[in-house]
Amino acid sequence: MNPDIQLVYMVRDPVERMVSAYAQSRHLGYETRPIHEAITDMAYVAPSQYWLQLSEYLRWFEPRQIHVETLDDLDQDPHGVVGRIGSFLGVDVPAIDTNQRLNTRARQRATRGWYAPLIMFLRHRRLDGTRWQQRLHRSRLASRELRIEERTIHPTLADELRHLFTDDLRNLESFLGRPLPTWGRAGGDAASSSRR
Repeated sequence: MNPDIQLVYMVRDPVERMVSAYAQSRHLGYETRPIHEAITDMAYVAPSQYWLQLSEYLRWFEPRQIHVETLDDLDQDPHGVVGRIGSFLGVDVPAIDTNQRLNTRARQRATRGWYAPLIMFLRHRRLDGTRWQQRLHRSRLASRELRIEERTIHPTLADELRHLFTDDLRNLESFLGRPLPTWGRAGGDAASSSRR
């Protein structure tokens, strides 16, 4: 529909992204499995294969139409990242108030057992967007904070996952013509971040 579209792609530590996606799925009631069982599911792995995802866009768009940034850079240099994105899009970017930061360490919550079937029932009938349901979803009745052991993967599993992303990240670096942070390489620590 718009062959001249410009795309901005934000990437982060692939394993941290998986853990964050798992926590979000627990909160939304889609996931009930323990993290060590669920995290190797392709539903969590594939979105962290950034080159795999990006290469699909390159079937339809020119490389010059895609701009890639990292969440690490956004955390450390929001002015620089927003400025680069503005330049890529050809727009003037207003000054950013760095005192007003996004909550990148939001609490991770899990839907309670009794509520998960109810939310699925409501979603199926398209009743999950009602005001009372949204209030219930955010309440302590429907969800609880995930314990640290529920949102942390063992270092051995984290290393196995990081090894899985090595070639994908190498291909992304080649496309970008610059190195990425060292995340995604074997030898990193277990992820438990909740940045979204």
